[in-house]
Amino acid sequence: MSGMCADKAEELTVPVGTSVYACLPVSPQHTPPKGAMSQPGYDNNQPSQPYTAPPTYQGVGAVGCSPEYAEGKKAQQNSLLFGILGLFFFGFIFGPLAIITAKKAERMGCPSNAGKVLGWIACAICALGVLLSLIMVIGLVASSIQ
Repeated sequence: MSGMCADKAEELTVPVGTSVYACLPVSPQHTPPKGAMSQPGYDNNQPSQPYTAPPTYQGVGAVGCSPEYAEGKKAQQNSLLFGILGLFFFGFIFGPLAIITAKKAERMGCPSNAGKVLGWIACAICALGVLLSLIMVIGLVASSIQ
């Protein structure tokens, strides 16, 4: 005879994953034996209070944050990434992308000053590069005419 809670201990077989304590009889309310000492200031006759879960804390990237805030954080990170990439590669593409995503992040409540500043710097470097290239081309054309 096998089962989770057999009547005889020698016949007890417990399936894998089942607690042995599940088979022990539990009295509805534990009362200490007569004459037993209790802790001072503790009344054994008071009912126990129900368990309440500890408070949850919501921080950056917390599970309970709003979808709009999470989207704003993503836009903030993308803005910073585009700004850094714009300093080194294709500033005329990544600079404006950094500025646009920084504005999107700010609309969603996430300040993105670093991405915006890096985007403007990337645009300025790109504009200076184009201006210097035009000056060089004009200088080469002017020198070849003479």
